[in-house]
This record gives sequence, C-alpha cells and structure tokens, in this order.
Amino acid sequence: MSKTVSLFTFGSLTLPEVMQAVTGRVFPARRAWVPGYAARLLRDECFPGLAEMDEQRAHGMFYQGVDRESLELIDRFEGDYYRRVKHFIMFSKQETGLGYIYLLKPYMQDILTQEPWDEDHFRRFHLTRFLHTCREFRENSRDSASER
Repeated sequence: MSKTVSLFTFGSLTLPEVMQAVTGRVFPARRAWVPGYAARLLRDECFPGLAEMDEQRAHGMFYQGVDRESLELIDRFEGDYYRRVKHFIMFSKQETGLGYIYLLKPYMQDILTQEPWDEDHFRRFHLTRFLHTCREFRENSRDSASER
C-alpha cells in the first residue's frame, strides 16, 4: 500500500467533523458518487450501508491523502460490519477515479433496511452523541496502541 490512499465515504464519515473525530485529521475532500448503489440505514443503527440498486447513486465524500494510521483507525471504527475494497468512483459524468470504499460484509446484508440514510436527520438527532462516541473510540484506540 502506498503511504496515502483515497477513500470514498457515504454515511457519517462524509461529515468532516466525524472524520476528524475518528482520525484526528482533516483530509482534502470533494463530492463524489458510486453508481449502482444507494445508502440505506442499518437496522437499529443511525448509520448506513450500501445497497446494490440499479439506476441509483450513493453520494458521498472522496477523501485524498489518507495516511496508513488513519486508514487503520477507520478500519477499526467500521468494525465487523464492513470490508474495505477498491472501487470505481465518479466526480462527474466525465471524471472518474479509484479509491477504497466500505461495503457491507455478505453475512451482514440482512440488517440493511430500505430506509434511505438522511444526512440532515443524522445531523439533527444523532451527530452530537455520535461525535462523542467517535472521540472516545479514538482515545481508546490511542490508549491501546500505547500499551503495545
């Protein structure tokens, strides 16, 4: 893996304040989408997974210059729900790129609902608590790394 990578996010990590709370870093970012998918809520969660859906687009953020330490933090943050894979990303009809995305693991597909993830709803009802959880996660990750 190179020193830095590009990463497409489609849910809570599209919000720069969440990305910063998880990694402690700010990365250059731009709007992008992945064709053939839609962001749908996971059962009993406030965050989404990607559902394969023809004629849909999963909109999100394309972060560049994500360092290895931050990527490892994001991998742990995403936990058992997702697997990180390289995928085709679109910025416009003419401009495309390649970057990592997090797809639900096959055995997690049954927790995917049909309810679209709504960024405004997330900001209004979940963001404050979610940011606190993200900061705790980063602190705990830093503590366990220093114990090694």
